[in-house]
Amino acid sequence: MVKKRHIIKALALVFLTVAAATSMRAQFVEERTFVGPTIGLGIGGGLAYGLNGEYAMTENFGLIAGLGLSGFTEDFGGLGLTGSVPTIDYSLLMGYVGASYHFMPKKKFDPYFSLGIAYFSWDVTYRTSDGEETDPFQGFSSAYTSGIGFTGQIGARYHFSDVVSARVTLGYPMWVGLGVDVAFGGITSAAAAESTSTPTPASSDTSATLATKQKYKLYIGPYIAGKASIKTDVGEGMKTGVVFNVPPDFGVSITAPFGAGSNIGFGLQAGYATYGYQMKPESQANDSNTVNEMYSFINMFPHFNIGGFIIGVNFGFPSSGSTMTIKGDTVSMFGTFSADTAFNGDVTYDFNRDPVGPTYDPAKYLSTMVEFRIGGSIPIVSSDFGKLKINIMAGYTLNQLFETAGNYIGSYDIDGTDLKTLRLDESLNPQIPSLSIGIQYDFGIGL
Repeated sequence: MVKKRHIIKALALVFLTVAAATSMRAQFVEERTFVGPTIGLGIGGGLAYGLNGEYAMTENFGLIAGLGLSGFTEDFGGLGLTGSVPTIDYSLLMGYVGASYHFMPKKKFDPYFSLGIAYFSWDVTYRTSDGEETDPFQGFSSAYTSGIGFTGQIGARYHFSDVVSARVTLGYPMWVGLGVDVAFGGITSAAAAESTSTPTPASSDTSATLATKQKYKLYIGPYIAGKASIKTDVGEGMKTGVVFNVPPDFGVSITAPFGAGSNIGFGLQAGYATYGYQMKPESQANDSNTVNEMYSFINMFPHFNIGGFIIGVNFGFPSSGSTMTIKGDTVSMFGTFSADTAFNGDVTYDFNRDPVGPTYDPAKYLSTMVEFRIGGSIPIVSSDFGKLKINIMAGYTLNQLFETAGNYIGSYDIDGTDLKTLRLDESLNPQIPSLSIGIQYDFGIGL
């Protein structure tokens, strides 16, 4: 099998070759159309392919549409089961439509984000350990079903010429994508340059007057955002689900432009952030054994703001944590165990997740969180007083949530077919992807 890193290196070489062969640049301008292929990593970490198109309705907003194809395999051979062990092959065909917002139109570097609606068509094949097709195995059913869902991406184009641009995206359902677009229609960069190359004396005087009157402003104000998150990996015999975090994220944001009137600057958010996910048995799940886990942090988010395109690293300092069933019962410890006995394999586990054992305060064991964030801030109302903005942010925790896997009950894997025997799996210490949407008001303070 070709390694993923070699594919990415090959695509990077293609982009460098295109860059060397072109000199002029395109722009995201009204009535311009972009079409091109994409390759990347999709759901399950398998290779994904796509064809994407975008039409610029205005200088900032576009319509998007596309098709995608991906696949991956789940192999249950590592469970220690006897007899025939299944694999499940997944193939996904999807089509989507949506809208995009571009933060820096008419620029060589063109960051944007998009949201859309899609139809997901899953083809699922069950195979025995000998590779023969078979019916679904008991206890090994597909977690994916066909239907309508949502898509979201944060990305950027780099325009090499009036015709060719490279594109990189992060999002769902293609986690990472690289593509090349061909553009046609709209206003070319040469025409745009010609129309603005010779200003009249009156316009020159006006521009000079505005420049002298412009003052440096520091922006500061409150923000609040609703956020959904999920856990990346779970132990065998368990499933995870998306949780809408309570309370919402909130705090204060400060943005310092690099110059008077500049749309590029440095920002800092200080506030309160919560991350969560749902855990439940793979079978026989109910309100008593389905648990919502939520962990809160005091966060500091230094970042760069490039025309509304935001990228930075968030640091979270543990504040509190809770584990509650959907029924409303507080879960303390799931069974009686310790890290020492877990390694010896003699841990007992109550599969119904009854609240038993000593009081468990997860906040004591949380580590300082480091989270990569990328997103956008879109102004919707502006005045001399300030700006009202919509913020959309995607995040992924770079480190594991707990100090050690032994401090987290979800790190214990069901061993073999015995649901009451656990083994410690370091990889199950949570790492959390999240997506948030909120509002922010920035007061402009003249200095």
